[in-house]
Amino acid sequence: MRLLHIAVLKERHEMVEYLAANFSTRLDSLDQAGRTALHYAAVQSNAIYDTLVDLGADRDIADQDGVTAEEYRQSPSRYIRPASAASSLMLRSMSTDDEFFDPDEPSAIPASFSSSLVLPTRPTPDFEAVVRVCKLMVDA
Repeated sequence: MRLLHIAVLKERHEMVEYLAANFSTRLDSLDQAGRTALHYAAVQSNAIYDTLVDLGADRDIADQDGVTAEEYRQSPSRYIRPASAASSLMLRSMSTDDEFFDPDEPSAIPASFSSSLVLPTRPTPDFEAVVRVCKLMVDA
């Protein structure tokens, strides 16, 4: 799953706008389900879909099921969230605004993970720090 996909799933409009505007060559990157970030934005009730389209996202790219983002926008009931997006530890543990990941919370770490796994506690990063990390990840 790409950084832009995660920003869309977490409904981080400012981050989506920044990534889409500054890394437009990655705007239509596909995830493991063959979906672009626009596919995920299509079923959300916010302005992220329109922002991505305005910045050049392609509405006509079909996912592995042959469904385009525009088709999901017209019929959200067709959308099935991939298990990897719903269960991703990285996605669930991302700290945003006043949300904090608590590594001591029993439901935070899947049982399949080793008990030797050490997860650092982290304060919520400021927006500029997130942008710097995003740039490094996209440029890598």
